[in-house]
Amino acid sequence: MATLGTLPLAGRIATGAIFMALVGVAYYVVFHTEISAKIDAEKRKSTEVDTALVQQQHQRFKSHARLFFGLVVSTLLWAAHRGAGH
Repeated sequence: MATLGTLPLAGRIATGAIFMALVGVAYYVVFHTEISAKIDAEKRKSTEVDTALVQQQHQRFKSHARLFFGLVVSTLLWAAHRGAGH
């Protein structure tokens, strides 16, 4: 078995390149895919929260619209009743 020092320059360069490629693949498999999965999960959560927020705002708008129109109708009925009583 030859040591790295006894290999010719091309062999040492090839060995270094293979080692760096293995480290790169290991990084990608261990860290990048795990982090990417976490990012995707957080994006899904964010989308769910945004959807819930939009639904809540829609419900709030509907509630305020009902209150407003109820107040308008009540005021008109009161004014009509008051005008009819005179």
